[in-house]
Amino acid sequence: MRPWCAACVIFFLCHLLALTDLWSATYFVDSRRGDDRFSGLSRNEPWKSLDKVNNARFSPGDRVLLRRGRLWHGSLLIVSSGSGKAPVIIGAYGPEGDDKPVISGFLPDESWCDWSEEANGIYSTSINCLDISPPSLLSYRGTSRPPLTILKFEDLCTLPAAGAVILQLDGTYRSMWLQSVHGDTVSGYALRPLVPGIRVHVREIRQGREDSWPDTLSAPVAVSDVHVLEEPGHWFVDRKSNRLYIRATESPRSGFVKISARSCGIRVSGSSHVEIRDIKVRGFNETGVWIHKSSYVTLSGVEVEDIGSRAHRSGILIFDARRCTVTDCTVRSALGNGIVVYASPQALNGASWNRIENCTVIRSGAAGISLATDGHDFSYLLHDNSVMKNVVEYSNAFSYDAAGIYLMYTGTGNMIRNNIVRHGGSRELRSCGIMLDTGSRGVTVDYNRLYDNSLAGIAVTGQGHVISHNIIANNGMFSWETAQFVLFAVDENAGSCTFTHNRLEASRGQMLIMQTVISEKGRGGNEFDYNTYVAKDEKTFCWSDGMGCRKWLDFNAWKKVSRGDRHSTFTCKNP
Repeated sequence: MRPWCAACVIFFLCHLLALTDLWSATYFVDSRRGDDRFSGLSRNEPWKSLDKVNNARFSPGDRVLLRRGRLWHGSLLIVSSGSGKAPVIIGAYGPEGDDKPVISGFLPDESWCDWSEEANGIYSTSINCLDISPPSLLSYRGTSRPPLTILKFEDLCTLPAAGAVILQLDGTYRSMWLQSVHGDTVSGYALRPLVPGIRVHVREIRQGREDSWPDTLSAPVAVSDVHVLEEPGHWFVDRKSNRLYIRATESPRSGFVKISARSCGIRVSGSSHVEIRDIKVRGFNETGVWIHKSSYVTLSGVEVEDIGSRAHRSGILIFDARRCTVTDCTVRSALGNGIVVYASPQALNGASWNRIENCTVIRSGAAGISLATDGHDFSYLLHDNSVMKNVVEYSNAFSYDAAGIYLMYTGTGNMIRNNIVRHGGSRELRSCGIMLDTGSRGVTVDYNRLYDNSLAGIAVTGQGHVISHNIIANNGMFSWETAQFVLFAVDENAGSCTFTHNRLEASRGQMLIMQTVISEKGRGGNEFDYNTYVAKDEKTFCWSDGMGCRKWLDFNAWKKVSRGDRHSTFTCKNP
């Protein structure tokens, strides 16, 4: 090509890129002063509704700005794509001091039907006139609550106590945290409803220890019974009459009860190069923000709160999506998981190269941050994701056994680095700081700080994990056999894992390291070294030949049986 021709081509391309900004448009949306008949192209002629935005198609470089301090009841759907240099932007405008624009899935207060007082302190309303399906989320005086599940048994001759946990293993792990027991009827919070016709097991804290009932209960039958509504905010929907029942201190007409009426707040579907900034999403039954089969989508400064436990039950869900970033976001009071990266078996390209950074997850019903697929055969679809510099607090508020950061059936290259996970679980509900569960492969876990979680700091199974430079302290309730670091077996033993340069601290009655195995599968050659151990008790290590620990060892005995920790140090701070 002649030099002058090459120069012409370069000039033309630069000119074309410059014209992209000239061709792009900014659309303004104001729920109070807007009108969908306006052009939307100026602050003086803004659109009004989210439906107007949903029905529009946007070009690279276009911006859609919602007015700060405004509220929309509805959902936002984005199916447009931008480009690498000119993304489609969904953001906010107006005075910086005003609140972020809010997209709400709660019913407007004026849409309620009449409430009837059924008994002293129990009220009901029909959901037929609300034109909604049974909700999975209710906000009572600003606190998110799932519905009570009510089950009837034929053989409750020995009663579990309120605070016990009913478990059901039917291919999908299900649990219910009991709130009340009345004769042959129990009620409690279940993020996944227990399946009728399948027997259940009971876990119970008795005299400070966790007990497992030796026999299963009969198959439960779901029933409706207003007598189980013992505390203000307890509620359920009777499917036969389609009436919602709630115990309250006064008539809900006062407006302190809010019901979720929609599934998803913001959905980005089949798109690429989209940025969503500085928006608040609250009050949805299933998902706050759903990034579906998309790529190069960025969420920044997005706040998600009050999300229910139906279907995907996630504050933010990255579903079969690649190279997406969630940064500086907050998820509060999601009854299910906080932030999820998931790859379905049907995914062609999986869910890979996604980043979750500088986010805060507070009070999730299940895991704070989760990466998962549907089985060993699909783990390769979930790889090279990073979870960095996040804070997860008070996870597993309703679920029996998960973690602040939880991985299951994941491929190689995933990284968990420099996160803080604390206060997960409770006396009744088990929660690790970080758990690498069944089918996880080659995860890097380093520079994390894990404090005061009810089950363990880090618990792993699977193969090839590198765990280093973490601070793990004061994890584990006295009710459970656990430790700061746990290697456990499910359908395989934890193997070929490296655990080095970590600092572990255990309080009185807590343990440092526990390894359990399926004996016929071998141990897998895990490496321990260059760690710092601090405990209030001498015997805080376990090297078991089975699924439980019968004998706890001191540090010297631990080094002999584990054949490791040659350069590690142990300090017993026994007052």
